[in-house]
Amino acid sequence: MNPKEMLEHMCAFGLTTTDRKAICTARGFPADYAFAGDLLRHVFLSDTGVKKVIGQLDEKECIFLYLMLFVKREVDLTFFTRIYPAANINLWSATFHKKYKIVFDNIRTNLIRRGLLIFDKTREFILEKKTNLELQRFWFPAEFAVHLPSPIATRQIDNPETIAPPENIMRKKLMEIFSQQPEVVHGTGDAGNEKKADEKTEARLHIKDGKLLMNNIRFTEKQLQAWNISCWTKSLNISGQKREKDISTDRLLSFFLEKMPATHWFRPISLIPLLEIAFPGAKLSDPVSAWMERLCEKGWNRGCLAKTAVGETFYYRLAYKDTTDDANEDTSSLPLQPGDYLTVMDKNTFAVDINLVSYKNLEIIAQICRLQITGGRLIGEVDFISLSHCLEEIEQEPAFLWLKKHLDGVKETVARIEKRRNKTIIHQNIMTAKISDLGLKMMIEQKFAATGKVISINDEFIVFPPALLPEIQKLTKKAGHVIKEVNSIEN
Repeated sequence: MNPKEMLEHMCAFGLTTTDRKAICTARGFPADYAFAGDLLRHVFLSDTGVKKVIGQLDEKECIFLYLMLFVKREVDLTFFTRIYPAANINLWSATFHKKYKIVFDNIRTNLIRRGLLIFDKTREFILEKKTNLELQRFWFPAEFAVHLPSPIATRQIDNPETIAPPENIMRKKLMEIFSQQPEVVHGTGDAGNEKKADEKTEARLHIKDGKLLMNNIRFTEKQLQAWNISCWTKSLNISGQKREKDISTDRLLSFFLEKMPATHWFRPISLIPLLEIAFPGAKLSDPVSAWMERLCEKGWNRGCLAKTAVGETFYYRLAYKDTTDDANEDTSSLPLQPGDYLTVMDKNTFAVDINLVSYKNLEIIAQICRLQITGGRLIGEVDFISLSHCLEEIEQEPAFLWLKKHLDGVKETVARIEKRRNKTIIHQNIMTAKISDLGLKMMIEQKFAATGKVISINDEFIVFPPALLPEIQKLTKKAGHVIKEVNSIEN
């Protein structure tokens, strides 16, 4: 459902007079707005009073609102049982109303009447007859998120001395570029020979047709970070947890840890309330505190978490920095310059020192170059077409400026692109598709990335040869989307 439509319908029909009065009092709206649905709707998403009412929530309610933001969808009453227990839940003869009426009452008192939730009946077509409570759907406006406190209990530590992990696993991952077979990376936090997710061929970093691929799509720093976090969170085995397709441990932990203030650190036990709410009914290993210590230690070993100590107590946060020296965050050393990891070979080619190049700069190089392994070295050659697609995005990046300065071939390529910039180029025998759903677009791009036949031209459009149309249509229909065809106009 559209949140704006939900808000309009809620203000017009869903709220009682008592609800409206309570919202106006809690948020500080004029009292007469309680009798004017249009006026209430107009100011509901404003900042007025939001910080005050969020300050009245307890820790679990704040974590829950973050969870609603995380799933990016409206939720039903059963979702709220994470913080508001249902009644007679194990009584098979109890109706939905008897089980969840108390849940709705808590939602109304603590969240709706504080002006923090939008709710409405679902518009989805439902075959079986359902009660009003079963049809209710709830949405937490993203506009209010800025006023939420940190979802994890933290401590501000000024000028912390970070502890370097024993090895840089992501840097070792890059070494797969030089291998034809997937390399198994073992963590250092366990005594056993625990296998990691990078044993899978599809997670391997490799070069194909001049492109640096990971998971069969073009390499990015974000993708490498996501792989590392996924490997870490696979050790988070929670027995008895309620499985939900849009709540995965890797994305969940990343999402919540990113909400922490940058200068704040957390103790491992601070993650317990988050896990209990995200995975209701889960059984955390006993003793929980020791289990959480091991989890964070594994995250630090992989470089997913940064670690510091205050006395004998360890604190953690997300590892934000892209380190290039085996995770040694020695801030006294000068940052590396492009000339430290790039070497000119001739007018068109250069070598990359994989041990020194940052992940972001490697992403830029992979984006604009054709790559190959020659004599045990990673060699790049700037590709005219690839560079033309992203020149505006990367033309001020230090690595690109260095290449432009030191390689005559890059200078010539940029000059050719500049000469053609803003000119209309007509391509024949290609098809264009507008894909508004980001998930479907990513699915199609990943499916055909290795072929090089599907090209993304902006956030919504792709182009491809006509021969690929049946396969794209099949994938789109299988994903449950409707296809609309528009014929070209010939002058």
